[in-house]
Amino acid sequence: MRLTSTEKTLALVAALGTVFVAVSILASTYQAVLTSFVHTGGVAGIVAYVALTAVFVALMIPLDISVLMPIAVHVWGPVATALLSVVGWTSGSSFAFIIARRFGDTLAPRIVGASRLARAERLAPRTHLFWWVLFLQAFITVDFISYVFGLFTKIGMSSYVLATGLGNFVPGFLFAYLGTLPLWYEIAVLIAGLSVVAALFLQQRRRHR
Repeated sequence: MRLTSTEKTLALVAALGTVFVAVSILASTYQAVLTSFVHTGGVAGIVAYVALTAVFVALMIPLDISVLMPIAVHVWGPVATALLSVVGWTSGSSFAFIIARRFGDTLAPRIVGASRLARAERLAPRTHLFWWVLFLQAFITVDFISYVFGLFTKIGMSSYVLATGLGNFVPGFLFAYLGTLPLWYEIAVLIAGLSVVAALFLQQRRRHR
């Protein structure tokens, strides 16, 4: 059974949601150990978190929200985690934008995939680029946004970084505070979310029969 791109996306969302809750449970259970371990590293722990987040974003590895954030919330709290995540995401997105703008024809297809870029090129906006970036980073948070805007639009680097940074505050605080919810509530939200994803997945299956 071959999955369509939409079905793959739904499966990825379900998997990441499950990982997020699982890591939250583990982080809550071993909060004292994690806090002691991270605080031992001091500033190095903060730098490592921001650097890993930036690398995950630039290389499109979806582990920043699902793995790093639940741990960070239980160590530094939601506000600090949100701000550190914004810095990491903005840094990673800026690096991806530079890769696309400078070396797009060679590196971007290898990281993002040539077929995804081809589809994205047809949908790339041509006007109001600052607001498009801000909106997409705030509410869509797809990692290859930076590559699309770097390759197929004329937005400047400074405008892109500013719009990305502002947009990242929305998912930054949203996911940080999700990690502070009672575990039973997180599990309930996960079950509800998986139910919606399963319904959409089955609908897609029926369409392609």
